Amino acid sequence: MPSRKQIETFTKIVYKYANFRIIFLYFFMSQQKLLISTLKQALKQQGLTYAQVASQIHISEASVKRMFSSGRFTLERIEAICALMEMQLLDLMRLMERAQHSTSQLSWEQEEELIGDIRLLLLIALIRNHWSLPQILHDYAIPEHDCI
Repeated sequence: MPSRKQIETFTKIVYKYANFRIIFLYFFMSQQKLLISTLKQALKQQGLTYAQVASQIHISEASVKRMFSSGRFTLERIEAICALMEMQLLDLMRLMERAQHSTSQLSWEQEEELIGDIRLLLLIALIRNHWSLPQILHDYAIPEHDCI
């Protein structure tokens, strides 16, 4: 059973980070997922549908949906989708870079997961304070696979 002091300390940490709802997006997304998310957002902003994408790259709408859900794109298909939006691949990368450095609000489920796992909460605090992976592994008993 945790001591009263441990409970108070934990409560303070949870309160501090539960109210800290802005977390950098790149802590939670790989570059591949971020690229796909950026591509989806760009399509949505231009009012383009999966059906229009399918027509542009000459595949079925179901295949487009599958492609987006699996994250498996060829470079040629990404370029074709960019052409549909009248942008270059480099423009998409710039949008992705902006998204990577912008902030995003956590969903309630993400907040609950963060609060429910003290190691995850600790990792976020350390990462936000610019700790490197080797520093974290050296100073804390957290398996490397939990840090990645």
